[in-house]
Amino acid sequence: MNLPDDTFLGYLICDEAWYAETLRRTGAARKYPEIMVSASARGGGCAWEFPIEEFELGGRMVTRARIFNESYVAFQQVPELFELLAERRPQTLQHVREILDELGAVDETQRVTPERYRTLS
Repeated sequence: MNLPDDTFLGYLICDEAWYAETLRRTGAARKYPEIMVSASARGGGCAWEFPIEEFELGGRMVTRARIFNESYVAFQQVPELFELLAERRPQTLQHVREILDELGAVDETQRVTPERYRTLS
């Protein structure tokens, strides 16, 4: 990996994040389950990020990366990720997650609601 200084390969599992249920309930959830892959900056933020989605196509599960031009540098900075994606052709986000974990990526998913967003019953 050739990530920028003070960054690391990270990912966020959107459907497991603390706010996912609220998004589903309000209809604001994304159409497809996804993992956000990023060059996460220590202390917050990121140098780049892109989603990998999972959906059914022709009766089988497939994944797709949606990379915008600002994140094309990821091809140079984490070529190992793209090599494994090409080699294994993961059909589910679980398979993508296994590849990310194998590469030492950090699961940054916040699964517990931060105190400031909790409401009193």
